Amino acid sequence: METDHKVISIFGGAQCPPDSLEYRQAAEAGRLLAEAGYTVATGGYQGAMVAASQAAFEAGGSVIGVTMSKLTSPINNYITETRPTHDFFGRLQGLIEGSAGFIAVRGGVGTLVEVTLVWNCLTMHVATPRPLVLVGRDVWEPWLDACTQTLAVGAQHLHHLTVVDTALEAVEAVLPMGAIRLAA
Repeated sequence: METDHKVISIFGGAQCPPDSLEYRQAAEAGRLLAEAGYTVATGGYQGAMVAASQAAFEAGGSVIGVTMSKLTSPINNYITETRPTHDFFGRLQGLIEGSAGFIAVRGGVGTLVEVTLVWNCLTMHVATPRPLVLVGRDVWEPWLDACTQTLAVGAQHLHHLTVVDTALEAVEAVLPMGAIRLAA
């Protein structure tokens, strides 16, 4: 899988309201990435996707929306480049293949699919190694604990993930050392 070293995908739920923590986390991650000179990629719709897109756009950054024709939801107004796909599988592929790293905030089933697909690609070595950062220990650690207790998931799988508390920590974990400070 080829990557564009200046694109980071942000995963999060379409149902996240503007007053939610995950909406604010997605917005902060989008802003920080744009300020560091990175392009943000999202699924292109509402919730955490619009939060990351708007913040990146307003910070002067580029925003890729990987959309799909099977959805009738409006694409958010902050996308600078639309990459249309036919279905969810093409959308996932578009978000994964072009990204140098991934940040996920709390979302729904779609976010879980995005995270587990990237995680599986990394553990199976079918994707080049790159950061997969999960924001919100209170959200992700119980899920990971359940995975290790009920599934065939062990330390060899967990080392492909980084779990952090804040969007700033996520951006610091996903970008090369010093990328944020250099942009400031």
